[in-house]
Formats: sequence, C-alpha cells, structure tokens
Amino acid sequence: MSIRWLPIALALIGVGSGAAGCSVWSEEHLIPQGYVGPVVILFSVGSIQGSAQDEEDRGTFVIGADGVLRLHGSGPQDGMVSRKYYYVDSAGNRTEIPSSGSEGELQVFGVEVGAIPEMDISWLSYVVGVPGARPDWIKDRAEAVESAIGKKGVLIPR
Repeated sequence: MSIRWLPIALALIGVGSGAAGCSVWSEEHLIPQGYVGPVVILFSVGSIQGSAQDEEDRGTFVIGADGVLRLHGSGPQDGMVSRKYYYVDSAGNRTEIPSSGSEGELQVFGVEVGAIPEMDISWLSYVVGVPGARPDWIKDRAEAVESAIGKKGVLIPR
C-alpha cells in the first residue's frame, strides 16, 4: 500500500470500529389506518393521567386512535434506531408510511426525542401527514406532547 493511502485506511478502520460498538435497534410503529397528526409515545408514566401499558415488546409500538401510546418503562433506546412506520387496518394489514419524501407527500417527519427529568418522563414524538399541508405541524406536535403529559405550558410558554 502506498503511503498516501495510509490516512484513508486508518480513518476507515476507525469509523468501522466506532460503529461496531454502537447498538442498533429496530422499531415498528403501528398506526391506525388513515390517522394524520402528531404521534406521542410517553415512557415511564407512573404519575401521568390516563392508562399506560407495560413494555412487552420493545420493538413494536401500537399507537392509539388518538395518536398516543403511554408506556411504563425506560425511555427511547440509545444508539442507532431503524424505525419503520405502518398504517394498520382493522384486518391487521400493514402499509408502510415513508419517513421521507417531498413536501406534498404523506410521510412521517419531525421526529423528536425529549425528556423532563424532574417529572421522570421521556417521549418520542413525530408527525404523520403532508409537511406542506400546514405551517404549524411542529407546534401541533408540541401541544400533543403537553396534552399527553397532562400539563400545559411545559414545552410551549403560555
């Protein structure tokens, strides 16, 4: 190997070894057919209003008709996450929802991971919709998180 290729080879070895130590998780998000709007998954919700379910399958999230899923358990996974989003009809048939596209196409966008340590909660939120259809999707997502938590003004000052 020529000396001029040595820095490139060392860089590639470093990148490869760094990625090898990183955990990779797969998640499936099952969303009711036709749902459009913010989706909120709350973790560690012992003191939050509404019912919550225990985490049984860490890789599958079944979103409620209101776009909210409350879970007892630790927050979103650390490391690299491969997420797939699906509409699910009443027969259980799945149709994948893309997580990128043009402004005029239905997709999942605005993915956010957040936490309020003093309340012992964390969340994963995103929007299912057409990004160009409304200018305020991200504000809608923040309001949906506040509503799911049950406290207005936690994210958006009033």
